[in-house]
Amino acid sequence: MKQTRLSLLAVFCWALLSVSSVAQQPTVILHARIVASDPDAPKVRVIVDKRRVRLGTEVHFTILPEELVKDPRYQITLYFGDKEQRVMHEPQITHLYRAVGTYTYSVLVDNPLRVTLSATPVAAEPDQQIKFAAQLSKPYTNVQYKFAYGDGSSSGWQPSAQAVHAYRAAGTYSANVEIGDGGKQIGKSESKRIDVTAPPSPSVYLTANPSTVQSGRPVVFNARVTPARGNTQYQFAFGDGQRTPWQGNSQTQHSYPSPGSYSASVQVNQSYNTQNLTATSTPTVVTVPSPFALKPTPPPGPTPSPNPKPTPDTSPSPRESPPPSGSPSPGGSPSPITSPSSGPFGSTSPSTDNTPSPADFLPGGATSLWKWWPLPLAGLLLFLVYKATGYLLAAKPTFAAFSDPGAAGVADEKGILPLDFQLVLNPNVAGGDYSVTTDEARLVRNTDALETRQILEI
Repeated sequence: MKQTRLSLLAVFCWALLSVSSVAQQPTVILHARIVASDPDAPKVRVIVDKRRVRLGTEVHFTILPEELVKDPRYQITLYFGDKEQRVMHEPQITHLYRAVGTYTYSVLVDNPLRVTLSATPVAAEPDQQIKFAAQLSKPYTNVQYKFAYGDGSSSGWQPSAQAVHAYRAAGTYSANVEIGDGGKQIGKSESKRIDVTAPPSPSVYLTANPSTVQSGRPVVFNARVTPARGNTQYQFAFGDGQRTPWQGNSQTQHSYPSPGSYSASVQVNQSYNTQNLTATSTPTVVTVPSPFALKPTPPPGPTPSPNPKPTPDTSPSPRESPPPSGSPSPGGSPSPITSPSSGPFGSTSPSTDNTPSPADFLPGGATSLWKWWPLPLAGLLLFLVYKATGYLLAAKPTFAAFSDPGAAGVADEKGILPLDFQLVLNPNVAGGDYSVTTDEARLVRNTDALETRQILEI
C-alpha cells in the first residue's frame, strides 16, 4: 500500500513537470481575420492545420474553394500576419513563422485587371498592317501581354502593350489579348472582330487620238487606271501584232503601216500590299482608210425630187450654158426649163436668198442667167411700191395762220395743206406772233422778218 502511494506521487510530479516544461516552450498562436474585398468578388475560406505551433514548425494553409484559386478572372492574396504575403496560384501553401507571437492571417479576393483591345483599322485588305493596342483598367507592374490574332498566330508574351499584324488572306478573324504576371494568365480581353477583304480589281480605260488616221501617221494612246495605287505597269497591244514591253508610262505612240481596222488594248499590273492585281481594257478601234478610196460620183443629169424645194441663185455664175430647151420670148420673158415633177423653183414667187443651190446648176456645170434675172426686177418693183405707199400713208401737216390786223380779236384760218406747200402772208398783215401747228416739226422754217413759233403737238 505504501509502495502504491509512492508510485502515484511520482507520476503526478512527472506530469506537473511536463506541463510546466511545455508551457515554457516558445509557441506561435494564429488567429483568422476577414479582409474586406470587392463586393462583386466571391467569398473564400482559409483553413490552417493548427492554430498553436512550436516556433520553427511550418503551418499549412488551404484556400477554399480550390477552383477559385485557378480561375484567372480573380486574384487571391494571402496575408500571413508577419508582414509577408503571397499571391495564390495553388490552393495550398506552407509558411514558417520566425518569431514567437500571436499572428492574424487574412485573405483578399480582388477582381483581376480588366484589359481592352483596340485595332486600327478593323476592316483591311490582305497584307495590310493593323495596329493592336491593349489598355489596362488600372496600373499594374510587371505585367506582360500576349496578342492572339485569330489566324493561328500570336505575338507571344511581351512587355509592350502594342503589336502590329498583317493577315495574309481575306476573311473574318477574332483577335484578343491576354495579360499575365510571371508567365501566368491573370486577365483576357474580349474578342475584337477584324474583317479582311480582297482589294477590288483595277479598272483601265484606253483612248486613241486620233481614232481615224492615215497610214504612217502616229496615234497617241493614253491609259487611265482607277484606283491609282501601288506600282502600276502598262503593256499596250495595238491590234496589228505589235505590243510594247512592260513600262511605267501610261502613254505611248504607234503608227500603222497599212490601211485597216485595228483593235488596240492595254493590260495593267498593280503591285499592292505584296499582291499583284491585273486588268485589261476594252478594245479601242483605230481606223486607217485606204488612200485610193474614191467617193461615189452622182449620175449625170438632174435627179427628180418628189418634193422640190426652191433654192434660187441670185449671184452670177462664172460661166453660162444655153438652156436645153426654150429661148427668151421677144418680150423678154424667159422660157422655164421643164422637169418631170415641177419647175426649176417649185414656185414662181421670187426669193431673197442670195445663195445658189445645186438645183440651179445645169448638167454642164454652168449657171443660166435667165433663171435669176427676175429677182432684180422684183426688187425694183418692191422699192417703187414702198415709196408710193410711204408717200400716200405719210402724215398730212395742218397749218393754222393767225393774222392780227391791229384790231381787237383774232382771225383764224385753218386748212389742210399739201406737202411742200409754202405759206405766204399778205403784206398788210401787222407784225406780231404767228403760230403754225403741224404733225411734222421739220416742215416749218422762218424765212421772213416776222417772228414765227413752231409747236409740236403730240
